Parts: sequence; C-alpha cells; structure tokens
Amino acid sequence: RADQSDTNRALFESKSRIDGIIKSAPSPEVFFRTLAQAGLTEETFRQEKFEEALTVNIIDREVKNRIRIPDSDIQGYYDSDSSRWKKPDQVKAAQIFFATINPENREKLPAVIIESKRKKAEEALAQLQAGTNFSTLAKQVSEDPTSRERGGEYVFQKGQMFPEFEKAVWDLKPGTLHAQVVSTQFGFHLFKKLEDIPARVIPMAEVADQIREMMVQREM
Repeated sequence: RADQSDTNRALFESKSRIDGIIKSAPSPEVFFRTLAQAGLTEETFRQEKFEEALTVNIIDREVKNRIRIPDSDIQGYYDSDSSRWKKPDQVKAAQIFFATINPENREKLPAVIIESKRKKAEEALAQLQAGTNFSTLAKQVSEDPTSRERGGEYVFQKGQMFPEFEKAVWDLKPGTLHAQVVSTQFGFHLFKKLEDIPARVIPMAEVADQIREMMVQREM
C-alpha cells in the first residue's frame, strides 16, 4: 500500500528517531556495541526502524483518518474521573550537572577526575553569580543529557526528584540561584528555581486533543 510519499516520510522519521536514540546514549560507540550484543547490525536496525515507520504511516492513512470520535464521548471520558485532571503544586527549576560516575557501568570516576569536576562546578557557580545566563551555560557545560538542550529545565512535584534536588530548590524564591554546589551520589549540581506552579484542575480544552488521540488509538 505504500506510495513514494509514505516512503520518503518513513525514511525521514526513522532517521530522526535513530539519531535521537544515538544522541541519548552515553556515546555512539556504546550504542552500536549494544546493538551488536543484541545480534543487530546498524543496517538491519535502520531497516527495522524504517519498516516500523512505514507501517505506521500507512495505518494512519488507511485506518486512522476514517475514525471519528464524537465530542460527547470526549466530554464523557473527561467527566468520568475528575481526579485524573488534578495537578498538585509543582516547581519549574533548572540544573547544571557534572557527573562523578561512569554512565556505562555506574562506577565512581577516579578521585582526580572528581576533583576536577568539583572545580568546574565551582567555576560555573561563580559565572552564574556574576550574571551569566543559566540556560546558556547549561547548554554549554551541563553533563545531564536529559535536560541540557532545554537549558537544564525540569518541572516536578514533591517526591518525583531525588531528595537533594527537591531540598535545594523547593523553598527558594522564583528566579533565585541556589548559593552552593550540591553534591550527590551522581555528581555535582547547580540549581536555580524558575517558577512556582500552583495546584489546579486541568480544563477539558487543554486535554481534549489528548483524549481524542487516545480514543482513536483504541479504535485502531
């Protein structure tokens, strides 16, 4: 059923997905070594992901576009359990991270490297205290692959982050930089609180598309 448009789109989507997977790995070498251990070559892995993307594109065209979900069904799902739309107090904060463990085996780095990481953290803190933009510096030096590209930002509620993170930022005033380098079992962290997000009930308008997609997927 695939036409050239499906093929082109699947090639682009599978390449983007694989590039993202490689980027999130500790290193490209680790990624390809893991592939080999699973009995896959780079070529077979890319072909597999291409075929997955192609299948999804065809199903979207042939099946998904035929499904219609009435607005009344969406409203009914939203009304069926009001508790799922309640959001507790949250905090938006950012961190700059310097790792003291090896991401491949989770073992501690040598003491001399840990000390160099401590100095880097202290130098980064001094830059921030002198007025350097936190987001810009996080993108340049943070070793947290999850948050680095978004300037170190996280949104979390109590109990979601490791205790040192929560303790360092929860009671700060928005816009405030934590005054010290925070040391944990993972490494050295610099924290800034960006925003308090009060508890609220999410209105249906914000989740209607999400509910509709969930129902469409169920019908598919």
